[in-house]
Amino acid sequence: MGQGLASGNPPEILGPAPTSFDGTSVSIKNSTGSTFAAPLLFVSPWQLTFEVPAGVASGPAQVSVTSAASTQAPTNVQVASVAPAIFTLNGVGLAAAEAVRVSNGTQIIEPAYTLNSFGSFAANPIDMGSSGDQVYLTLFGTGIQAAGQSKVAVTVAGSTAPVVYAGTSGFTGVDQVNVLLPTSLAGKGTVNVQPTAAGVAANPVQITIQ
Repeated sequence: MGQGLASGNPPEILGPAPTSFDGTSVSIKNSTGSTFAAPLLFVSPWQLTFEVPAGVASGPAQVSVTSAASTQAPTNVQVASVAPAIFTLNGVGLAAAEAVRVSNGTQIIEPAYTLNSFGSFAANPIDMGSSGDQVYLTLFGTGIQAAGQSKVAVTVAGSTAPVVYAGTSGFTGVDQVNVLLPTSLAGKGTVNVQPTAAGVAANPVQITIQ
């Protein structure tokens, strides 16, 4: 986030992520003194989304942004191979998540959120279904996959939920964690979801279970 990160209003980036777009580029100088050009995923005058290249060493680093209009002063950041963060949709930690209910061999996919009449995101209560149904929660985030699935854990309402997948979502920089929700959660209402990766805690998020 910032100002003057791009000139005008650049169009959407489509296809492979470029290292320079509409005059804007990002460089990362890592702890060994090596400098890397960062692939850009989103560019606007106020916000940049970029991928930290795999070769950037862990430890302190400096991020520099250059646009057609200016060059920003370097910003100090910390780089780590595992730094889990879960995407949310509002100021109270509503998870940007999906629920997949498997019932009699049929999959029913519903978002764990909805856009309410006020134009803001609110929880969409997850239906645990009937006896014999299985409900999976899909969380989206970043900084997770390097931990490996065996080192990813999730608790829901304080209880451990089995992790059935943790890895890439298929989109650059976006990871995915799938957990099986215990049937005992039915009727719990709003609960906290706490993922960890290689012992590092992500931000807790919330879902609502009906």
